[in-house]
Amino acid sequence: MLVELCWSAVRADGRLGEPSLPGSKKPLLSFLLRNGYRYTGKAHWTQAHMHYLRELVLAHPTQKLIFPEFMIKIH
Repeated sequence: MLVELCWSAVRADGRLGEPSLPGSKKPLLSFLLRNGYRYTGKAHWTQAHMHYLRELVLAHPTQKLIFPEFMIKIH
């Protein structure tokens, strides 16, 4: 229930829709960049980048609810 409310709030903001394609990685990168999280490694979706994503600590409670949803979609 809470996750659906968060998604609704974020979609209503007009800045993020639920990823339209299963496994779509671009919405995840956009979400992170928009919220100030920038990967400084050489390339995305490498083993090092995935480690960065798994270890990422998000500040806002809504981000903490939405981020795992993105991670599930890309795996």
